[in-house]
Amino acid sequence: MERLWLVLVLVLLVLLAQDADAATAGAITPEATAWHVIRATQRGATVASICWWLELCRTTVRKIRRYFKKYGTVPTAAGGSGRRLRLSRREICILKRIVDESPDLYLDELSSRLSVRLRKVVPVPTVHDYLRRTLGYTRKKVGPLCM
Repeated sequence: MERLWLVLVLVLLVLLAQDADAATAGAITPEATAWHVIRATQRGATVASICWWLELCRTTVRKIRRYFKKYGTVPTAAGGSGRRLRLSRREICILKRIVDESPDLYLDELSSRLSVRLRKVVPVPTVHDYLRRTLGYTRKKVGPLCM
């Protein structure tokens, strides 16, 4: 049993040394870590040992292995995470101008006015998201303080 652990340690040290270019560039990228998982798997390492040596959770290791089995490569984080922005900065400025001109419009009215100005369909949820997240507007009204 001790010999198996020693072999696994040596294998993982070799794997880490093979990616010297990623280590010299600063931090090891998620893609390089995924390739470490695949190489260790191909050399017979168990999920538990890979998790322990690379400090990853089981779910991550299993997802990387499943992705590699299905597509033959590791997942890459191309373009960041999350949805793409649907509105450009110019379009967001137009939305802000519409809200500043008439702040008491309903979301569907904002959506239709923005759609007319931009000549493209802008859904109501998109308008709501940009008002809340990008512009910081809420539905709360500002009124005189009660004393």
